[in-house]
Amino acid sequence: MNHLSIHLANLLSNAQSSIMKPKSHPLIIWPLAWIAFLLCPKLNSVPKVEKNLSYGPHERQVMDVYWDSGYENAPIVFTIHGGGFKKGDKVYCNADMRKLYAGKGCIVVSPNYRLVGKGEPITKDDCALDAAMAVAYLQANAKRFGGDPKRILSTGYSAGGYISAWIAYRKNWDWPSYARHKPRKLNIVGWFGDSPFLPPDLISQVGPGDPP
Repeated sequence: MNHLSIHLANLLSNAQSSIMKPKSHPLIIWPLAWIAFLLCPKLNSVPKVEKNLSYGPHERQVMDVYWDSGYENAPIVFTIHGGGFKKGDKVYCNADMRKLYAGKGCIVVSPNYRLVGKGEPITKDDCALDAAMAVAYLQANAKRFGGDPKRILSTGYSAGGYISAWIAYRKNWDWPSYARHKPRKLNIVGWFGDSPFLPPDLISQVGPGDPP
């Protein structure tokens, strides 16, 4: 925040008491206070959420995005639900989780993905592909939410951990024709626990200093 913004913010905080003083200058103070409100992100930022943002044609290919209107080039965190690939929902990202990440200035994204065993020929890799499409969508539209497309972290629980690892370390994607964005590699960081489902060739890519 520059010196002008700090000065104007101080005027804003003192405006109410100043107007009660006979010798104050409300005609000057209030316009300056309004300018301070516009210039200072902390004063006019508002928590925002977009629910069920579609990243694909299936009813499960939706995500919730939580951000702040004052964000600029903020990091983006994907929280991916578990459930053995057969159940689960994006509500896994609860208020405490969102508060934790928002307190660090992060945009929080919680996607749904298609589930196995629901009458469709879906595999666990299709679940990961869905999450990858959600990430690709956010990368392409990060600026809309005040985010930095080069700073994305994927994290998840159980099946969500598998998906988080898969989308972070896979190098090439066979995108479906309906995918809106088709990057060769997502270039994100994955934070995940051990999973018996993870293929050895993927685990071998995790180097010293990488998240477990």
